[in-house]
Order: sequence, then structure tokens, then C-alpha cells
Amino acid sequence: MKRLLAAALSLLAAAQCSGQALKSGFEHLRNQRLDDAAKVFSKALAKGTESLAASYGMGCIVSNPSYQNYNAAKGFRLLRNANDRFQASSPKTKQVCRDVYGFGFYQVRAAMIKAADIEWQNVSSKNTAEYYQWFIETFDGADSLVHMAICRKAELGKADMSLFPMLKHVADVLDNGKDAHMPWDAFTFDNTLSCAATVI
Repeated sequence: MKRLLAAALSLLAAAQCSGQALKSGFEHLRNQRLDDAAKVFSKALAKGTESLAASYGMGCIVSNPSYQNYNAAKGFRLLRNANDRFQASSPKTKQVCRDVYGFGFYQVRAAMIKAADIEWQNVSSKNTAEYYQWFIETFDGADSLVHMAICRKAELGKADMSLFPMLKHVADVLDNGKDAHMPWDAFTFDNTLSCAATVI
């Protein structure tokens, strides 16, 4: 019984130390001490502790162009991971993120879009279908920017917008002021005859 109690107290102490370290990481991040913050978050990610907060913190650092090891794609992946974990988290975990570490769902989403937007400037200046395709695959989740990349590919003759009816419809409504009537026929097709023929 004493061993069990000692193990439980040891785990509790480790969790508190991890939480304190992450708080210091976010303090470094707020004060733009990116290298110090990166050490804290890297250590937490390596241990697998508090990976939601560590993913968010490290994603913010790595996607910051002033960081020496800037990598927009890696930063976005970390932020996307934090976004997915945040949405799947318990209300208590979300409250800890807000109250202890100072971020919530909207901060995670904003950081994702910011990371993608910085790289979008680079990709759009190159203006090639290959770069747009890389952007679409890499920054899945930054929906408005992915839509722009698909449209640019279409302008270059490398994408067929009829394959993206929902994107086309939303752009028509929001950007071109068209009626919001949903073109359901663009989303459906009838292949019942070919299926019946296959079965027979």
C-alpha cells in the first residue's frame, strides 16, 4: 500500500513539475524568448507530457519567421495536432489550457491560419501548380487559403473546379454575391444503372 501511495505521489509531483515548466515556456513565448520557450516545449513533447499545450507552444515558435529554425509546414502540423487534440479534450483540459496556459480554441485556429498565411505569401509569389499542390496537401485545415490555392491551380489550367463544387459555390456566394441557392445537382450523380448492370 505504501508503494502504491508513493507511486501516486510521484506521478502527481511529476505532473505539477511538467505544468510549471510549460507555464514558464508560455511566459518565454509571450516575451519573445523563442529559444528558451523551444527548449521547454521540446522537452515536454519528447516526454509525451501535456502534448496539447506543448504542440501549440512549439507550433507557434516553429511557424514564427524570426525563429532560427523556422519551418512553416512543421509549425502548421504541430498546430493542427494541437487543434485536433483541443477539440477532442475534456472540458477540464480546455479550462486548464485557457486558465493556466492562456490559450483556447480560437487562439489555436488563429495560429494555424497565421502559419499558413505566411507560407501562402511565398507560394503565391512563385505561382506554379506544383507549389500550389504542395500548399494544398501541407496546409489542409487552413480552408480559405487552400481554396485560393485550388483556384490559382485552376487559373493555371492544372485543376478542374467542377471537382470542387462546394468550394466553387461558397466562393460564388461570398466573393461574387450570387444567390445562396444550393446547386444540389453538382453534388450528386446517378450511377444506379451501371451498378445494376455490374450486379447482373
